[in-house]
Amino acid sequence: SRLLWYRVLCHKLPFGQYLCQINWRNNMLCSLCRTNEKNAIHFFCACPMKRPVWTFALGCFFPWLTFSNDQLLRTLHKLEAPSIIPTSLLNCFYTLVSTIQYCMWKNRWKYVIDDTPFLPD
Repeated sequence: SRLLWYRVLCHKLPFGQYLCQINWRNNMLCSLCRTNEKNAIHFFCACPMKRPVWTFALGCFFPWLTFSNDQLLRTLHKLEAPSIIPTSLLNCFYTLVSTIQYCMWKNRWKYVIDDTPFLPD
């Protein structure tokens, strides 16, 4: 999970645009929802297959908060937690975000490589 987050922080993850640049893919369609994966927001959190996972998991632990795609991306790229989260819960928040990110990454590649369904529920 640490290597994955390091790659996120350095903007070095293989989403559509990058994979097309290195000729690994011939289109920029998201492998999960088959829509155009133009940017990191879609890759990390706006994809309709991934957003319910974020909403459910974060809602279980932080039900008083709503998370926008931009806020999730700031958390992933800059380690900025929403200011409303108490300092005493920041470790929990970052651990949860890291775990969600890792599980979605792992399951996305299971889908791409092994054709195992990616099911948000």
